[in-house]
Amino acid sequence: MKNDVKIIIATGGTGGHLYPALAVARMLGTRANLKLLFVGGKGSLEEKKVSSICIPFRGIVVRKFLRGQFIFLPSFILNLCIACIQSFFIIMEFRPDVVVGMGGYVSGPVLLTSALCGIPTLIHEQNTVAGLTNRILAKFVRRIGITFEMSRRYFPNTKTEFIGNPVREEVLTAQRDSSVKKLGLQPNKKTVIVFGGSSGAKKINKAIVDALKFLDGSNLQILHITGPNDYNYVKSLTSALHLTNCALYLYSYLDNIWDALASADLVVSRAGATSIAEITARGLPSILIPYPYASENHQELNSRVLEEKGAARVLLDRELTGENLAREILNLIGDDEKMKRMAYQSKSFGQPDATKKLVNAIYQLALPESLLSVARPTRS
Repeated sequence: MKNDVKIIIATGGTGGHLYPALAVARMLGTRANLKLLFVGGKGSLEEKKVSSICIPFRGIVVRKFLRGQFIFLPSFILNLCIACIQSFFIIMEFRPDVVVGMGGYVSGPVLLTSALCGIPTLIHEQNTVAGLTNRILAKFVRRIGITFEMSRRYFPNTKTEFIGNPVREEVLTAQRDSSVKKLGLQPNKKTVIVFGGSSGAKKINKAIVDALKFLDGSNLQILHITGPNDYNYVKSLTSALHLTNCALYLYSYLDNIWDALASADLVVSRAGATSIAEITARGLPSILIPYPYASENHQELNSRVLEEKGAARVLLDRELTGENLAREILNLIGDDEKMKRMAYQSKSFGQPDATKKLVNAIYQLALPESLLSVARPTRS
């Protein structure tokens, strides 16, 4: 068996791709004799986050291809070739045993180059509808992990394994009482958390502000994460409100989102795969508002899976108003039996072992002769 295992993780573009990758990186980082390198976009969100936790990072310059805009195809192809050359030099310098793609267009040139160099490769698909990058890479990589069974149809069955979507350890372990104290919330009120993804969502932000006048008669507290772009806008709208019963806690961004989830009775959010993974890992009822411009409408398809299982309510973006949102919140939060049923279905859908399963799959590629499960504790 080799003394050192070298692994590259490639991803980027959004927090939805990045945070599962960080969960995997942190679990890999607990292994002895392992060297890890993260590859993402230069000057990107992933560079900032990865560098802050002291994981080595290399950046490449890569551009997303916007479907239908074929006038930019020549420049995209040139940029892709340059990104593949950059990836090749990174790969030759680091000499990885396995290269892992966690989604997003940044992973494309890194995984393609690695596969063509004969290096074992694995991709992970987070959504019900496979992304274009992963559909192309599926022809070249050795293994594929999926989050939703319905995405299996996009990939060769012999390569594909149901894994779930990795979530950060803190999401699983945060405790309600301590999280309520950290956030300064009131322990005697039911808590609704509202967010629109790592960048926020203007329409959700506006709707929850409009909903407050309908919610003020209830004994609720709303923890609203606006995203950095809309914080001042939302603050200006809410500063004129005089709430009597309903308490509002406003954040532009929350690094410790696990404390918000641990404090929550109900979640209102977009239907990105990572948000769904974290909500269901905690076993929380939710109102999901799919982003209407997501590629191939994948967020609505994600949300419908939970709705069919009775774990979530779906409110389409075109139906989103303050009054409709308030009605959905009050209908759920006032029905304890319904909330318990939804929480049970949410918990049953969650995959808290997804990170361990994906790390095992990575190690099986790195050390195919070893049947050791990195996630299974040694028995004495």
